Amino acid sequence: MKDKTFITILAIVMVIGIGVTVGLMIHGYQLWQQISIVEMIANWG
Repeated sequence: MKDKTFITILAIVMVIGIGVTVGLMIHGYQLWQQISIVEMIANWG
């Protein structure tokens, strides 16, 4: 019973970790796109 609980907690932690990682990657990519667009406008001006 204790082992099953540990595995469940480990699985939840892994899922949260993956979710956070993917979220940061997507957010970082969007942020990078915004910065690159700003740089393009700045260079254009």
